[in-house]
Amino acid sequence: MKYRKKSQEVEAFNFGVDNMPSWFMDKVSDGIVVLKNMGKHYEHLNDTYCLIEMPNNRTIRINKGIYIIKYENGFIGTHTQEIFEKEFEKVKNVMEEKK
Repeated sequence: MKYRKKSQEVEAFNFGVDNMPSWFMDKVSDGIVVLKNMGKHYEHLNDTYCLIEMPNNRTIRINKGIYIIKYENGFIGTHTQEIFEKEFEKVKNVMEEKK
């Protein structure tokens, strides 16, 4: 899904709720993200979480319900659902507009 922040478009998903997009799985393959307590087919379990290595060499834990955002420069950020919904709006798909 795509979302818009002011004039900036980002890609984002709600960890543990939405399907994990390919750009996120690429970060898993690169070792930047480590998935924990996932089912064998990457399904989310109740205690699923991930660890993300940030550019400042800090590692943060992301639990179910936190939005993970990929900015245009490739940087990954996170927001709670409340903050995410205040700062971003969903970008309408051309197919959705035709309905």
